[in-house]
Amino acid sequence: MFNYVGVLVLLVGCRNEPEKITIEEVDTGEVLVDLDGDGYFSDEDCDDNSNAIYPQAEEICDGLDNDCDEEVDEDVLEQFYLDSDGDGFGDAEFIEMACESPENYVPNGNDCDDQDVYSFPGAIEICDGLDNDCDEAVDEDVLSFFFQDADGDGVGASDVAIQACEAPENYVATDGDCDDNDGYSYPGAVELCDNTDNDCDGDVDEDSAVNVFTWYEDADEDGFGDLGSTVDACAPPTNYVSNAEDCDDINSAIYPGAIEVCDEVDNDCDGDIDDADSNLSGAQTWYLDHDGDGYGDSGLPVNACSEPLNYVGDSSDCNDLSPVTFPGANEVCDGMDNDCDGSIDDADSDTDQTTMDTFYEDADADGFGSSITGLAVGKVLSMVMLAVELTVTC
Repeated sequence: MFNYVGVLVLLVGCRNEPEKITIEEVDTGEVLVDLDGDGYFSDEDCDDNSNAIYPQAEEICDGLDNDCDEEVDEDVLEQFYLDSDGDGFGDAEFIEMACESPENYVPNGNDCDDQDVYSFPGAIEICDGLDNDCDEAVDEDVLSFFFQDADGDGVGASDVAIQACEAPENYVATDGDCDDNDGYSYPGAVELCDNTDNDCDGDVDEDSAVNVFTWYEDADEDGFGDLGSTVDACAPPTNYVSNAEDCDDINSAIYPGAIEVCDEVDNDCDGDIDDADSNLSGAQTWYLDHDGDGYGDSGLPVNACSEPLNYVGDSSDCNDLSPVTFPGANEVCDGMDNDCDGSIDDADSDTDQTTMDTFYEDADADGFGSSITGLAVGKVLSMVMLAVELTVTC
């Protein structure tokens, strides 16, 4: 290009400054210099004061046109991405080209949510409804199963489930309810006597149930059970009843309320044998003989198989408080009906004569009676009705 005719080397300035080479081109007489000693003269060197800047120099990221191609830092600038949440990962939509990272910018733009510091590539996925690890899946592998609990007993139905981070309303984490419409039925519930499988173990009202009843064996099927033979269950087994009042569960004729029979057995289970109950069968009626005269009071009867103490079979005493008053007793002048014939102190054939006085008729009312026998006086005066009667009385 040039015809070099001479080279002038000048030392200008400080000792350490590069040599200045002057070349005179023969044709034009132009003088070219290479002030920075980088091997390029000023007509090609875009900055002849820096030996790091010249054509085809390696472009480095320094804000200068190192290779003199009129572009600065081409192909060496780095992309930096805005990291708003400070998690070390930037937003790919906000790019800054620079040699070094500007403030709040990072070299990568992989953040899927630059407003959430807990969301970035490689983050731990937590159950929060967000894609924390930026793998385009939300809450993967961290969701929990929850089961519908319609009856509010704390245990859900296994066949009605959803996946979520937290239990929605009316959902619980435990399943296995055998009846989600019954708040008293769930695994581990107390078994009740209600014809329901409360504890969900497949058995209904099994022996572990509470509120069970004690049932008594009724071997003779008279409706009354044996206290010594019991079963605890919700419902009575065959030939079991709810009471234990039978005193003989072998004989169906013996039970509370049965008719007491004169057989030397406590038929009605009241603790007494052949007792004088009103319904005693085969018994005789006996009457209280309070005064011990052998005749009883008809108003105080009892039924008994044998004669009770102070009782008799006769009920004809008209005064059971007087031992001298009874049917057939001698009538005595005492103001009582001793012989129970309905008359008091009457002159019956059985009247005790020693207790009686003789009285004479006083027809003329002069205070003196006639000593003539009644028979004689009756014959003489019968026509005038002046009969003189001999009257014997108390």
